[in-house]
Amino acid sequence: MSLKQRVLKSLRRLAWWTGILAAVAVMAWLALDISAGVTLRRSIAAWRDAGLAMNLREIAPPDVPPEENAAVILSRVIEFRDSPPSDYRLQDRELREAMQSLRALATEVFSRMEHSQASSEEAAALETTLRNSAIAFRLQVVREAVEYDRFDAYLKYEQGHDLLIPHVGGFRDLARLKHAEAVWHASQDRWPEAFDSLAVSLQLGELLSAEPVFISQLTRNAIRTMTFEHLEPFLRLYPGEAGPLDRLMELVSGLPSIELRGLFVVEGIASAQWFVEHLEKQTFRPSELAEIGDISNVPWIDTGVFRPMHKADFARMMDTNRKRLELLRSVGEDELRFETLRDWDEHREAELPWYAVVTRATFINGWRLLRTEETADAYLTLVRTALAANAYRSAEGEWPETIDHLVPRYLSEVPSDPFDNQPLRYNRTAGRAILYSVGPNRTDDGGVRIESPADDQPGDIVWVLEGDSPAN
Repeated sequence: MSLKQRVLKSLRRLAWWTGILAAVAVMAWLALDISAGVTLRRSIAAWRDAGLAMNLREIAPPDVPPEENAAVILSRVIEFRDSPPSDYRLQDRELREAMQSLRALATEVFSRMEHSQASSEEAAALETTLRNSAIAFRLQVVREAVEYDRFDAYLKYEQGHDLLIPHVGGFRDLARLKHAEAVWHASQDRWPEAFDSLAVSLQLGELLSAEPVFISQLTRNAIRTMTFEHLEPFLRLYPGEAGPLDRLMELVSGLPSIELRGLFVVEGIASAQWFVEHLEKQTFRPSELAEIGDISNVPWIDTGVFRPMHKADFARMMDTNRKRLELLRSVGEDELRFETLRDWDEHREAELPWYAVVTRATFINGWRLLRTEETADAYLTLVRTALAANAYRSAEGEWPETIDHLVPRYLSEVPSDPFDNQPLRYNRTAGRAILYSVGPNRTDDGGVRIESPADDQPGDIVWVLEGDSPAN
């Protein structure tokens, strides 16, 4: 047999085996694709059987008429999806610099006030910055907007994962402006105006209460927290009667708890919506989900070869979200321990397979959401009790001996600590009075302020009524 014939024979054999291997690979891919598709369909069916929404439109609040909508007013200064402002854009360099200067000055004045130091020069500079035409315009718009009870950004919930919520950053900026305004009023001993500015900032954050989106409720909670951080030293420094606090007391007493534990499920709803729409098309590409391409950082993962992997990934994501939601709902109802939920989250995250790119990128620890809820409730309870204690002192000339003395005139009942369901702690000694929650470690550390309520560090969540609280 000649060399040419031997080469041709080898090539034919190679082609034959290559064809066999290709056929086996295609059959294996089809088997994996079918199997992953069945798994995904089962996950979607389990999602439906659990009574969870299959698209964001199902959980969307009813539309608000424009004449009742605070968003119409705020659209002058906040960039919404379809209504970017024309004259007062934060992208404007002069305005951006003025905002940065305002925050720095307000922080400096606030710090000096806390330490009872003179701040006339900084206060004058703060006043000048507040009079900037664009900033003054924003402050006026906020005051007009909070006169409305309803807010609707007309979000396109049908977009699922591509849902855009650009206005939450604008809400934070506007709240910071009101806080800076409050600091300036307080530095001039205009306490009624200072408390009124804080009340307006709270009202601004509460406009987001109807948006069933995780980032919106986190923003709402952040605005509350920033407002309360200003209120604590203001109450220590305020020398007057309780009258100017009446509006703030009424507003705080009506604030509901912020519910976060079920909102992470929006990710699962969006994925369910996206997959139901694409299931028959057989087009499963993570790049169609706006944020996933940047998070995964794996460009080749978007090729059709990995379609079975995408199906299995999203099936895992939906199952994980559904099971976590069931656990979160049982916390407190079936006395499921917080530590059990944390262990479940950590174990579930550690066992994610290599192909679960989207699941890993969007993984949210349910126990952290629960802790954020408890911390927010603790701050709200502290604020309500502190305002009641200040009203008591204005009327009686001294702090109450115990929290029980605030009931029933100032509080309907003795408040409970969200972390251990025990009465809120109160410590009064000569020249010092504090309220505190035991915080995330659920241990009474004697009113030593914790550095970060997000961790299990020793320390408590403290509200100082008078004097100093020892730092951790």
